[in-house]
Amino acid sequence: MSTLFAVDPGKWKYGWALLHNEVIVDAGWSDFDVLPEAIHNLSGKHLDRVVFEWPQVYPGPRNEDPNDLLDLAFTLGMVEKELRVQEFYGKVERFHPREWKKQVPKNIHNRRALNRMTPEEKKIVGSNHNVIDAAALGIWACGRW
Repeated sequence: MSTLFAVDPGKWKYGWALLHNEVIVDAGWSDFDVLPEAIHNLSGKHLDRVVFEWPQVYPGPRNEDPNDLLDLAFTLGMVEKELRVQEFYGKVERFHPREWKKQVPKNIHNRRALNRMTPEEKKIVGSNHNVIDAAALGIWACGRW
């Protein structure tokens, strides 16, 4: 059985999705220093893969403050630290948004992501954009996209 934990950072919180055999079985929105209950319920504390959406500064003028990416990187660092401290092991992979979702506007990408999910997965994921991104990253990393 293959287990993947996908993480999309927010400021001080993060969206996450847990996949077993390429199927989303749980997802949510958690504080940066807390691992979801679904992770604690894993037998043997085993994760085959952990995938993070890693922040990236893009060249050229942008409306966002690039310093906001520091908060996202901090959130990801705290999640990775919690996984290590609590001895959840797995291959850690980091992907920039451009690598996996290209430069597609968020509303279009979220719609496309939800279209790739089963009705049951959509119920699990809900409507939070960070949770949708985490789930989309997970299904992309599994090769379903």
